[in-house]
Amino acid sequence: MKKISFICALLYACSASAVQISLSTNEVFQGDSLSLSITDSKPIASVDLAPLSKDFMLGGQQRGQSSRFVNGVGSTTYELGVILFPTKTGEIQIPALKVGNEMTEPLNLTVKAQGEQNTNKGTTDSPSIQLQARVSNDTPYVGQSLFYTLQLTDGVGVLAGEVIPNQNEKIHITPVGQDTEKISVQDGKKVRVIERSYRLVPQEAGNLKIDPAVFNGEIAYQHQRKKTRQPLFGFFDGADLFQDFMTSTRPVQIISNPIELHVKAQPADWSGWWLPSSEVQLNVSYKKPDDLKVGDTVQGELTLSAIDVDANDMPVVKIPTQTDFRIYPEPEERTTQMTSNGHIKGTVKTKFSLVPLKEGLIEIPEIQISWFNTQTAQKEIAKVDAYPLKVAPGEVISPVLEPALPVRQVQKVEQQPVQDHFWRGILLGLGIGGVFFGVLGGILWFFLRSKTSKKSEKKKPIPDFYPFK
Repeated sequence: MKKISFICALLYACSASAVQISLSTNEVFQGDSLSLSITDSKPIASVDLAPLSKDFMLGGQQRGQSSRFVNGVGSTTYELGVILFPTKTGEIQIPALKVGNEMTEPLNLTVKAQGEQNTNKGTTDSPSIQLQARVSNDTPYVGQSLFYTLQLTDGVGVLAGEVIPNQNEKIHITPVGQDTEKISVQDGKKVRVIERSYRLVPQEAGNLKIDPAVFNGEIAYQHQRKKTRQPLFGFFDGADLFQDFMTSTRPVQIISNPIELHVKAQPADWSGWWLPSSEVQLNVSYKKPDDLKVGDTVQGELTLSAIDVDANDMPVVKIPTQTDFRIYPEPEERTTQMTSNGHIKGTVKTKFSLVPLKEGLIEIPEIQISWFNTQTAQKEIAKVDAYPLKVAPGEVISPVLEPALPVRQVQKVEQQPVQDHFWRGILLGLGIGGVFFGVLGGILWFFLRSKTSKKSEKKKPIPDFYPFK
C-alpha cells in the first residue's frame, strides 16, 4: 500500500513538472488589462517576454510560490505573473514563450473595441473603467481654439492615477480650468465621472490626428486566497475547505479613442493679424474733468475681447497718434477665462492717459480691428467711433519737452555746498583729533613723571658704616 501511494505521488510530481501558462480571461475590451501566469515546479529563473511586445504593453511583474501536500508528499509550485495591455483589437495570439529550456503553449485572446460594449449590456464583460475623448469642433480653422475633453468613467474605485494626453507638434495642447467630478448611473450602477479639459490650437491646415490619451493608475480588487492546511490524519487535503477573500491593488492602463481634425486654412487674400473667432468686441471708456483745459489729463481704457481665442494670441490695439494730443499708454493686461457656456474668452486691456495740446474741438479718431468670423466664414471689422473733446484754454504744453536749465548749471549750483561741507568736516575732524591727542599726551607725561619720582625716592645713599662700601 505504501509503495502504491509513493508511486502515485511520484507520478503526480512528474506530471506537474511541465511549464504551464494561462490568462486571467480570454476576452477583454480595448484599454483593459489582463494577467498572464506562468507556473513551474522549479524556480523560474529566466523568461523571454520579448515576443509579447508586438501586441502588448508590459506592466508590472510579480513572483510567488505555494506548497501542497498529498498523502504526506509535498510539492512546491513557482509562479510568475505579468500584467498585459493589448495595443490593438481583434484576435491576438499569445506566442510560445521560452522558460528556461522549455517552451510554453500558444494562447488565443479576443480584444474588442470599446464601442462593442453597448451591445453586451448586462454581461460581466463590460469594462468598469473607460477613457473617452471628444472635441468641441472637429473642423476648426488654423489658429482657432477648441476644447479637447477627456472623460474617465470609474466603476471600480480608482485609488490613484494620471491622465496623459498625447502631444502633437502640429497642435498646441494646454490644460484649461479645474477637473470636474460627478456621480452618474450607468446600467443601474453608480459610477464616478471625471472630466479634464484642454485647449487645442491647430498650427497647420489639413487632416490632423490626435493619438489616444493614456490613463495609468491603480485599482483595488478582491480575489480568493486559499489557506494552506496540513492534511487531517491523511484522509483529506484541508486546503480546499478554508477560503477567504483579500483585497489587493493592481496597475491598470486605459487608452482613449483617437480624434481626427479637418483643419481649414485662412483665406488666401487675408492680410494683417489673423484673428479667427465667433465673436469679437472692442470697447473704449474715457474719464475726463468737467472743465477740460489744455494740459489736463483724460483717463482712458481700451478693451478687446474674443471668444475661442487665447489672450496671448490677440493683437495689441493702439489709438492712432495725433498732433492735437499726446498718449501715454500703460502695459496691457491679458487674461483668459472660461465663459458660463463653456467657451474660452481672451481679453486684452490697455489703460492710457491722454493730454490735450491745444484748445478748441479736438477728436480722438476711430479705432478698428479686422477679424475672421468662423461661423459665417466672413471678414468683419470691430470698431469704436471717434470721440470729440472740447478743450478750454490752459497751460500750453510743447509737444517736445525741454529741460528748464542746462545740466551743467544745475551741477555747478549743487556742487558748491557739497564742497563747503566737505572741508568744514575735515577741519572739524582735525580740531577734535588735536584735542584728543593733546589730552592723551598730557596723561602719558604725568604717568611717566610720577613713575620716575618713585624710583628716585627708593634709591637712598649708602651709610658710612656699611661693611662692603
